[in-house]
Amino acid sequence: MAAKRTAAQAIQWYSSRKGSTAYEGYCEKAARLSWARATHHPTAIDHWRSSDGARHTTGTPPKGAFVFWNISSAGHVGIADGKGGFWATSVKGKIGHATSVHYYSHYLGWKPGNSN
Repeated sequence: MAAKRTAAQAIQWYSSRKGSTAYEGYCEKAARLSWARATHHPTAIDHWRSSDGARHTTGTPPKGAFVFWNISSAGHVGIADGKGGFWATSVKGKIGHATSVHYYSHYLGWKPGNSN
């Protein structure tokens, strides 16, 4: 796997794929690939519950942080833009940007993006 990326590079990974449906149903994989992480979690909710990185449930997620929702049994994850929004799969059915972490219901919080 490639060396870890910066927050800007993780966001660029999503931005360069804007409109793609290639990762629909694979939000955890997309988030992992955006950071070029070696750590693998089967689902977003497993990532949220894991011990890698502290969970934060308040405050604006910093640029590049993983942001999580409990919207299905697998959960959902994206990457924070640092301004209260995020990049993720399943934004109107494709990779896209939303201006609020409350775009989806059941927001859980965030974890640092560059850990592990």
